[in-house]
Amino acid sequence: MVKAERDYPYVKESHGIPFDELIGPFKGKIIGGSGKEILCSIGSDEESAWIRVFDYRETGYEMKADVEGDTMEAVIYTQFRNGTRHPDFFARQFLAFALRRFALQGHEIRRFSAHWIRYGGVRGSKNYEKYMELRKKGEPSIYAAKSTWTGKALAELGFTEVEEVDEDTGERVQVYFKRPDQA
Repeated sequence: MVKAERDYPYVKESHGIPFDELIGPFKGKIIGGSGKEILCSIGSDEESAWIRVFDYRETGYEMKADVEGDTMEAVIYTQFRNGTRHPDFFARQFLAFALRRFALQGHEIRRFSAHWIRYGGVRGSKNYEKYMELRKKGEPSIYAAKSTWTGKALAELGFTEVEEVDEDTGERVQVYFKRPDQA
């Protein structure tokens, strides 16, 4: 259920990242639609693939996706806790783009691994906060996982089932989402 065509927005002198111009492996600096400098690395081999995007000047903004075997994992920070958003980083569109790019490279993604940590300083996960809020209200772990931003975004991309939830010591949650037709 990966969209064909352009999944990631780019409007020169406005917003976005020109991912469609980056054919094959790439490592270097690019200019986002907003004019911000962005470090980007895209690559793959037979068993793994990666996409890494960082704001060159403003620490904390990043989008990373990795595939190992049949499992994709992503770490995405498009805004600071105070709500300041990056003009070129779009989380939902990045997930769709990464899935499409990895599929074009021949990687069959069956699962998505989500790792959420409790807020600490500037970093942390809104997914973690939402998940724990629902668990404290007595909701089952599967329902809580599906109700997070990531759970909803992945459902739109076909990962509608929760395969496993691992609640750690109250500091992190690991969730594996999968497509319903996957074992």
